[in-house]
Amino acid sequence: MSDAVTTQHPTAHPAVPGAATGRPDRMRLHVVLPSEAGTMPAPELVRLAREAEELGYAGVWLPDHLLPPGPYGRPPEGYGGVYEALTTLAFLAAATERLTLGTSVLIAPLREPLLLARQSATLARLSGGRFVLGVGVGWQPYEFAAAGVGFGDRGARTDRTLRLVRHLHTGAGGPYDDGQVAFDGRAVFQPVPREPVPFLIGGNSDAALRRAAEFGGHWQGVGLAPGSSPTGQRSWPDGPRRAGPG
Repeated sequence: MSDAVTTQHPTAHPAVPGAATGRPDRMRLHVVLPSEAGTMPAPELVRLAREAEELGYAGVWLPDHLLPPGPYGRPPEGYGGVYEALTTLAFLAAATERLTLGTSVLIAPLREPLLLARQSATLARLSGGRFVLGVGVGWQPYEFAAAGVGFGDRGARTDRTLRLVRHLHTGAGGPYDDGQVAFDGRAVFQPVPREPVPFLIGGNSDAALRRAAEFGGHWQGVGLAPGSSPTGQRSWPDGPRRAGPG
């Protein structure tokens, strides 16, 4: 595992096994692309993604911040994600063939749930099933206040969003009502992905681990030593125990 570097090279991270690798029993390396400067040309991201693919990395990931109260830059000094993640991953899907493409991680409660379901299904179709929707609840109150979204219920909003995305990606229709989104049997959702877009759940909290166990897919822990539990001495919950890009 290497440290973050300049935009001349991708940043390596241990990654989840994925369909793109064909080997679920092996650890694979993915990279978080360094889209941390507004002056970085978009073709540079394409070059880095193609370089990662040629070097044998399994996937590329992008972070997400909509309106941070400070400059973009390498954490912890700055925020990640100058280029909007979903738009950019669609751009990279057209320029690559084998890489898994994912968000590490998208702030789900700041996204409109129906639109996110459409965007993620479209990305799955455009990429040939290579997209992974990595989500977290967010941690910066300023962004929520700026977007007019409540900070205190962000966990519940994330759960409702994930349930709606999974519901629509399995081809299910209405009636549907989760207290946030409601539609009747007339609703039509397309495109329905061949397989529901897999989730990656980010976070070390009890709620994040519960979310990973409930929704399946992959889990991303941050700042943990190898072999350590995210909650100290407590044992792992039943469910996913795979480490994502950190």
